[in-house]
Amino acid sequence: MAAILFDMDGVLIDSEIVYLGFIRDFLLSKNVSCELTQLYPIVGSTLEKTYELIASHLPQPNEITWVAQEYERFVETRSVDYSQIMFPGVIEVLDHVRAKGYKMGLASSSGMENIRHVLDVCGLNDYFDVVVSGDQFHQSKPHPEIYQFTANQLNVSPNECLVIEDSVYGIQAAKSAGMKVIAIRDKRFSSDTSLADHVVDSLPEVLPFIS
Repeated sequence: MAAILFDMDGVLIDSEIVYLGFIRDFLLSKNVSCELTQLYPIVGSTLEKTYELIASHLPQPNEITWVAQEYERFVETRSVDYSQIMFPGVIEVLDHVRAKGYKMGLASSSGMENIRHVLDVCGLNDYFDVVVSGDQFHQSKPHPEIYQFTANQLNVSPNECLVIEDSVYGIQAAKSAGMKVIAIRDKRFSSDTSLADHVVDSLPEVLPFIS
């Protein structure tokens, strides 16, 4: 093993539930009532799929471009202090990985501007040798390209990488890229983790696998 690759949302920060709340509140602003559980299938997916899901809940057909503009305008009125939703143990785990001499990459479906903002406010900028965003590709997770690209940028082979993921899309992407995967189980969302090599309940539980 030469490199450890991390997803961001749901692995480093507890943001998935926050974003789902934004979607629910946006739908309510359009007079559409929606339970959070109805939005769980979008966890770990792309913005495009998020817009498609929002459109599917609206009472009349709408262009995805219109949905995206309306939703982004709505989200601009909301703010998140990501430092307050960083999972316990993140710094401990990243320090451990760095001390062991592994290369580190971040491969997230989020937009690069958002990724950089999260890393900045959480004080994580100095840990990652490579930071990759899903918006750099035509297809993000579950397509394996994001992880293949990250491994290439780190100058390591896919079979030398261990990926820390939480969503079914991310797990599928990493496995399709030929990488080992530790899945962090979030019982709120009941994501399918069956493809992962190991499953844990919190980020610090990955430490015994990184020696």
